[in-house]
Amino acid sequence: MFGAKGGKSLSSRRAMNRGKGCGIGFLIGFFTLWNAFIVFAAWGLLTKEDAPPWTALILVPFVAVGIFGIVLIRRALRAAREEASADDPLRRETAEPAARSRVRAPLACEPKSRIVPFVLALVFCVFWNGIVTVFLTQEGFTCFMVPFAAVGLLLVVAVVYAALATMNPRVTLHVERHPLLPGVEEEIRFEIQGSSHRIATLEILLEGEERATYRQGTNTHTATNVFYSQSLTTLQQDGEMMHGGSLRLRVPEQAVPSFDGNNNKIVWHVRVHGDIKLWPDVNDKFEMRVMSPASEGRS
Repeated sequence: MFGAKGGKSLSSRRAMNRGKGCGIGFLIGFFTLWNAFIVFAAWGLLTKEDAPPWTALILVPFVAVGIFGIVLIRRALRAAREEASADDPLRRETAEPAARSRVRAPLACEPKSRIVPFVLALVFCVFWNGIVTVFLTQEGFTCFMVPFAAVGLLLVVAVVYAALATMNPRVTLHVERHPLLPGVEEEIRFEIQGSSHRIATLEILLEGEERATYRQGTNTHTATNVFYSQSLTTLQQDGEMMHGGSLRLRVPEQAVPSFDGNNNKIVWHVRVHGDIKLWPDVNDKFEMRVMSPASEGRS
């Protein structure tokens, strides 16, 4: 996610709020079903006459995940309330007029959280392997359980991979003026936090991407096409720490501006790829808005 020092448009705020609302709704529904499953599973195990005493220990990680889900939902709801309060029109009216009317402003970009993929992978891994463990303790290991156990092992690998990725160095970007204009050069400063000496090669690219959403029967599909890609800089590790640097970014003069429609989108982003040997690579995208020259100066 990235934060801007300048203000966000009303449409972007609404789209972001819809996305966060769907995410919170998904968390509430998922963990409601999760805790209901725990209750029924606990009732079935505890009321089983020939169940060994240690059977209840199987539920410990499931209960821990359920408690974590409740805490996560409470924090998400609190953050949503605080953001809704900050976006109150009455509060926005008190902002300085110059700050509200400024169109192009500095932008600070931070990478998306790597904790969320790890938590999702961990929750699904615990859920899947817990179910498989219950069947194995009751039915024993049979040929029927081989594919399910194999999927469980792959999920463990995915969790380990996501956990290692959370310890990767973090790259932040600072854009001199945003939104970007076609044909106009802008300075971008980047900073690397963490163990940057582990990065063998760091490449920063500017990419333009088209996304088209269409329906095929009852299913919805999104096709993605990268129509523009330009390498801005490539750094090789020379045995010293990579702390950061600066570069010049120039969007092509005939570039298509950013567009966000119902079924089609034009998205521009700066992609940072860091190659780390024997470790998950750094691969972060920072979305940039490109506006047409005619839009410059509009409030």
